Amino acid sequence: MDDAGGRFYIWLTAPDGADTVALSAAARARKVAYVPGRPFYPMTPDAQIRLAYSRVADHLIDEGVRRIGEVLRTALEGK
Repeated sequence: MDDAGGRFYIWLTAPDGADTVALSAAARARKVAYVPGRPFYPMTPDAQIRLAYSRVADHLIDEGVRRIGEVLRTALEGK
């Protein structure tokens, strides 16, 4: 990510088969949260996640991304 400033969030495209609405509870259980993309993109598959990072200390962002990755990986195992 470049340091252009003024950014608040980034969009992540989850792997096919991930229900980002259903998985948001699992993410919160791991003490990380995101906004599912369905309200923003109702006509597209539910694979978008909006990650806001403006109120998170820089040193915590990598850990948050790791936790979201675990949620997605766990959900997609066996699919």
